[in-house]
Amino acid sequence: MSIFRDNKRSFFRSALMLAATIVIGYLALLILFRNDPVLRVEFNDLLFPLFNGLAAVGLLYAAYRSKIYGRRACIAWTFLFIGQLSFMLGDITWAILELGLHQEPIASAADVFYLMFYPLFAIGILLLPSKSLTCKEHLKLLLDTGIIMISAVLVFWAFLIEPTITANKDDTMVLAISLAYPVMDLILFFALLQLLFRRLRSAEQEPLFLLAVGIGAGILTDVVYLMQSLQETYATGNLLDLGWLASYAFIGLAGVLQADTCKLRAGASVLNTSEPSDKMEPRREQFSALTYLPYFCAAAAYLMLIWSRDHPHSSFSAFSWGIGAIIGLVILRQIVALDENMHLYKAAQMEIDERKRAEEKLRKSEERYREVFEAAPDVIFTASAKDAVFTSLNPAFEKLTGCSAAEWLGKPFLKIIHPEDLSVAKEMFNDSLTEKDAHTHELRCLSKSGEYLTIEIIGVPQIENGKIVGELGFARNITERKQAEEELQRAKDAAEASTKAKSEFLANMSHEIRTPMNAVIGMTGLLLETDLGQEQRDYLETIRSSGNTLLALINDILDFSKIEGGKLELECQPFDLRDCVEDSLDLMAATAAEKGLEVIYIYENDVPDKVIGDVTRLCQILANLLGNAIKFTEKGEVVLAISSLPLEPGKIELNFAVRDTGIGISKDRMDRLFRSFSQVDSSTTRHYGGTGLGLAISKRLVEMMGGRIWAKSEPGKGSTFQFTIVAKSSAPESSAYKEAVSRNPSLTGKRILVIYKNDLARSMLAKAARSWGMIPALAASGKAALQMLALETFDFVILDAVLPDIDGQYLSREIKRGKNAKAITVIFTPIGRSLLRETQVDGWLTKPIKPIQLRSLLMELLLPEKDLMPGSACPKPSPGEVRVHSLRILMAEDNPVNQKVALSMLKRIGYQADVAANGFEVLQALEQQPYDVVLMDVQMPEMDGFEATHRIRSSGSKICIIAMTAHALNGDKEACLDAGMDEYISKPIRMAELQKALEKCIPIKEYGSS
Repeated sequence: MSIFRDNKRSFFRSALMLAATIVIGYLALLILFRNDPVLRVEFNDLLFPLFNGLAAVGLLYAAYRSKIYGRRACIAWTFLFIGQLSFMLGDITWAILELGLHQEPIASAADVFYLMFYPLFAIGILLLPSKSLTCKEHLKLLLDTGIIMISAVLVFWAFLIEPTITANKDDTMVLAISLAYPVMDLILFFALLQLLFRRLRSAEQEPLFLLAVGIGAGILTDVVYLMQSLQETYATGNLLDLGWLASYAFIGLAGVLQADTCKLRAGASVLNTSEPSDKMEPRREQFSALTYLPYFCAAAAYLMLIWSRDHPHSSFSAFSWGIGAIIGLVILRQIVALDENMHLYKAAQMEIDERKRAEEKLRKSEERYREVFEAAPDVIFTASAKDAVFTSLNPAFEKLTGCSAAEWLGKPFLKIIHPEDLSVAKEMFNDSLTEKDAHTHELRCLSKSGEYLTIEIIGVPQIENGKIVGELGFARNITERKQAEEELQRAKDAAEASTKAKSEFLANMSHEIRTPMNAVIGMTGLLLETDLGQEQRDYLETIRSSGNTLLALINDILDFSKIEGGKLELECQPFDLRDCVEDSLDLMAATAAEKGLEVIYIYENDVPDKVIGDVTRLCQILANLLGNAIKFTEKGEVVLAISSLPLEPGKIELNFAVRDTGIGISKDRMDRLFRSFSQVDSSTTRHYGGTGLGLAISKRLVEMMGGRIWAKSEPGKGSTFQFTIVAKSSAPESSAYKEAVSRNPSLTGKRILVIYKNDLARSMLAKAARSWGMIPALAASGKAALQMLALETFDFVILDAVLPDIDGQYLSREIKRGKNAKAITVIFTPIGRSLLRETQVDGWLTKPIKPIQLRSLLMELLLPEKDLMPGSACPKPSPGEVRVHSLRILMAEDNPVNQKVALSMLKRIGYQADVAANGFEVLQALEQQPYDVVLMDVQMPEMDGFEATHRIRSSGSKICIIAMTAHALNGDKEACLDAGMDEYISKPIRMAELQKALEKCIPIKEYGSS
């Protein structure tokens, strides 16, 4: 906390208290040591350096803090600090000579430090930043300074310089030093005048005033000391020494006050740092009372001239010339003052003229206000602060209410307000009288016909001569607007009711459709796992495929409905982007394999693996575009390329491009893309199928993710669908780190032969091998591969099962017979295609190609214990091999078909369950025996799943409850979890999801023991 305050009273109180403390303390010490002159000398010699040091510290603190005012201010206070430090060294030298060495300090090394103080201090004062002066101001400053300095020189000459020359003319050294002090005092006095008369740039004038007091006290004390020294009446330890101590104190206090002011100013951020540092805000005129000082000096000099006639040792002629110069300067000063007064008179006259013009403008402004007041379409009124009566009303009042404005003048305005709105009107009136922020209010106002109109009114304070005398109000008739708003609200309510009905209809339709779909897909899946003939299996596969297609159609319609209703919300969770891409490719792998298409993805090096966003919706977009590309491509390839572009810190733009070699789209049909329920070509739709919703949904999702989607196509050559999204970057991985992870010592330097028919896939594999530190060689056909294998030796061979000239499985046998028999061979096969027993490979992977998966397989195959193919599929367990689980399950399901499906699925994965048809039966079953899991349907008769869950949780039971429901709209999962359920599965039920959910459940007895 600062020891100073911004107001003058506190500042002067601090300064006077300090001065009084010094006087009282020093007088007390003089009284204490009055009978011991030697002790007084020692005390003075020790006290003076201490006070000087404290003053120097204050000036150093000011120099450090004054950096806020610019470089020049800092340098100026630094010079003041160095000067005070020099004086302190002089005091220390004096004390050493007098006390330590018992030598006479007169004309000694101490004088060097003393005399250095004066020019350093003078330079510091003159360097203090000052306001630029006009030529006339420069002339005034020169005349005032000249008058005072000539007077000072005359005084110094008469009382100090001439007596000093007379007294010390025999000792040149003592004479020089003795004359140096009054000369230096004159120099410092000149600097003091600059401090007093120039308008310095500073935030406050108090530090400069204290500095001037300190310097003035020091000069005055020096003059008295020199006079006493000439008269040989000075004795160390008398009251005169108090003058120097006070001088040091005021100088140090000036430094501390300057530093404190700078500190407060920096904390308040008052300075504009964009301005040049040496330009500080100008303060008010400084020490204006000193303007009369030159005239007092001229009078004093004239008295000295009279005094010199009675002292023959003084030079009367020199005084005469000095007085003459002073009189001349005073005359010039008066001429300048008269000229200044003339300018002030002219400025005053101009101000009077300006005021007259302002009054004329005010009169015209009032006339215009009166015109606006009279012609304004809105009511303008004023009301008295005393009794809230109307003091003025414009003609619009009569148009609004039908009442005469003259009749209502002098009547309280509250009488026209509806009784129910009086409290609001009074609050508005009080707010305007207390200058609170004005707000618009809606009030009902009485009309002449007796009906109440709705008005919009605002009140502000009416101020005259700086005092609030009433309220100025503005009122507008909004009766018609309110009626329109009410009609609009009714229409809005009707639209919301319609939307709610639509949402409820979609929810019911979703539930009703998913319930039989659950039976169709579930039973078909169970039946396919039994022993069937080929024809029966084909029929069932068709049923399951059609069911999945219908389910996808339902999901598209629901997603589109949620997007249209603004109810779809995106998640923001960290996920692995590469896993998302590969999962999307896996969904399309079977379809691509059926058509013999090559599916490839290119993952640029600058794309991060970890990002933050909605992985589910991104997979949905990729699956949609990849599915379309495969659907409309009969031969060739489908390529997914991923790249990224950095945006603002913490965000990146991901770019996805899906290119195919399919049928393409003509330019005149491109505008139909991304439209809801729109197809590019109806004939194409009949051939390939589709609803026209997939691209529309993808476009909306992309836009919700901050990106855009577009397409390029050429008939017969294929299409490219490209989209961008904005994602948050997760923990960044440097390129060096990625390279270190991708390289493995076991693979570095190994030679690898890539035999692949597709050019893009072949180059992608070669690029991946190089990133692992391997040396790749490429072959596009079996014949070319055999030629290379006959000439060179390889550590690894990567083989495509489908080659243009030689079957890949036959080629694997040929490789093992030649010189590369020890080479590790890996084959890529389309999904669903089994390997022949004669195939001789060390490992196999299904397409599409996944470089990370291939790298892991190669490193595993290098281990000596890896003798079996790691990619071989495990056979499905027979019914007798199914593990029986111990979970006690209660299934709540009202639909008999769904009961049968769920029980069959549970039996298939090793579980048994009891059945309850509604919530009441669930509660009764839980009372009769304990269960570990409840598979809870939501929509059931008599008591639904939500109510049943609430009652179970209210009883304190910790049983695991899994929602198993056909409710799959946005928010249904959250509603189930919020109701107290632990997991959520939507219908149609998938066996893998059901098994995964049950594996998370812990039996009650194990839960209790843990």
